[in-house]
Amino acid sequence: MDEDDIQNQQDPPLVLSLKDLVKAESYDDLKSKLCDENNVEALETELWDVIGELCSHLTEENELYKEKLVDACETGLLHISKTCSAKESLLYLLEQLDCFKDDLKFKLVLTPIQNVLLRLPAKRQHSLEFTLTTVYAHVEELPALEDYQLENEETKLLSANENVTRYEDLVKVILDFLQPFVSEVSKVTVDEKEIVDKILHQRETLAKFLLKLLEKPLVCLDLSTYENDSCSGSRLLAQRIIDQMSEMFGDFHKMTQNLQAKSVKLNESDEKVSKLGLSCFCYLVLCEHIQIDHYPSVYNQLYTLEYALQFIICLSNQKHSLATRKGISMATTLVGNIPCHSLQHYFLESDDFMEFLEAMAMVMIQSPMKELRQDTVKCLPVLLSKFNSHGRNMLIYHILNKCTHSGLLGYIIQLFKDEIDHSLTRGDDSDLWFLGKHVSSHFDIIFRLPDSALTDLLDKSDHIMAALNLLRYLVIRDPPHVNATGIWQRVEHLQQSFLEQIRKAIDMSRAHYRMKLEKVSQKGKKKNEAETEFNVSVGGAVMPNIPKDQQKHIMQVALDNFDMIESVAVRVQELIEHNKKPVLKV
Repeated sequence: MDEDDIQNQQDPPLVLSLKDLVKAESYDDLKSKLCDENNVEALETELWDVIGELCSHLTEENELYKEKLVDACETGLLHISKTCSAKESLLYLLEQLDCFKDDLKFKLVLTPIQNVLLRLPAKRQHSLEFTLTTVYAHVEELPALEDYQLENEETKLLSANENVTRYEDLVKVILDFLQPFVSEVSKVTVDEKEIVDKILHQRETLAKFLLKLLEKPLVCLDLSTYENDSCSGSRLLAQRIIDQMSEMFGDFHKMTQNLQAKSVKLNESDEKVSKLGLSCFCYLVLCEHIQIDHYPSVYNQLYTLEYALQFIICLSNQKHSLATRKGISMATTLVGNIPCHSLQHYFLESDDFMEFLEAMAMVMIQSPMKELRQDTVKCLPVLLSKFNSHGRNMLIYHILNKCTHSGLLGYIIQLFKDEIDHSLTRGDDSDLWFLGKHVSSHFDIIFRLPDSALTDLLDKSDHIMAALNLLRYLVIRDPPHVNATGIWQRVEHLQQSFLEQIRKAIDMSRAHYRMKLEKVSQKGKKKNEAETEFNVSVGGAVMPNIPKDQQKHIMQVALDNFDMIESVAVRVQELIEHNKKPVLKV
């Protein structure tokens, strides 16, 4: 006796007859038997076995080769969900749903579960929560979306990605499943407190779940619109989520505040609102302007930016580039809405703002995507322009004081130079925040070599060149008899601690690289010896065996860089000697 015979002896009568019909490929008879009113009692008795048998055939393989079988099983499940015990049907169907082998079974079982839940209005609260937990468990089991680091028009290619399509199909089915439960608690006006509490609880349950869908998978998908107003399937799904939210909540700001406040009070074991999902939600509303009329216009732009900083930070700190892009896009939009020179300096005292600056700096410095780095860099001068002169002074000093990246330091020094130029051009005493004693501490940082003559000139070249250009500008633009910036009071010190140290560093670095270049260029040198003589370190990892020609090119570029730094430093020294006069105090 084989295993099938043993199993058949254990199966109840109705299940045995169903198996015979499947084996005989009598799918129309299978459908008729399942929907026969005379079999209702047998269905109730054998419910667990029947549901298991029908769900076992809901496979993608059967959908391709036995479409009628899948249709018959789906019809049977729908019939069961409408006629059999709602409580038992829900338990057995959820047991089938809690299986991560096949998306088809997941999608086809959702509608019967929806039918059963709609038959349980009195027990909806617990049943819906348990169901949504099971549904999202399937989403969580799906593989994480790979970060292809696509830029500009390349993001459209995601629509053809198999995993993206899979996610979109699942989210669409889930949103269809949720719709009746959203509709029944939308715009409901009742007076009974018990009913009101149930409605509010269901709204909160649904809102938390929708935010989890925004966390995974949608935050890592392209949710923007294109120039011709077209958009991806992911964007359409995001719009549906926001639309469902708008059905349940008239005030999005109040909704987010309430959800966050309740999460703070929950125990560690309780499910809290998704911070990343909430961040994606705010991005869609405040940046993409989906259902923006549900965000009250009574809140001014400054308050909106202050409140949204936590979400900008959350998105910008994500590793996936599409999530990071959402944070930078929201920052650009909300900062752009602030009137110029309207932010006071005390706004910089906010911990969230300091964390926001740090997040922006990390993207500018570490993002592997050129477009994303450039967009973040463009946001910095816009942000600077929103502060009053006191605030701009403090913001520049903060970045100078905290940043160690040469490229970013060079850029902020250029912005600092522009502010000084603006103050000198005005030529009055109405704005002194970039003159005299107010820029002294900035100069201390800018004109400082971290390791004196031993400073790595290549690593710090952007900072050094920007500092030299600033000094050259100051010597020309602010002569000794004016000395509005106070630069001439520190010229002698700068000649010794800055210019002289640069000269020494250039001499040592040039001699070092010339020696290396000479070694590489020697004829008759063994190939292996030459290739291992020069290494490049990237992120702490050494990359050996650089080809000989590339070694020579790298060292020649370094020598050219030293020449450029030297020419500017010599010119600055000449200008100082030419203009040096008795210093007038500021």
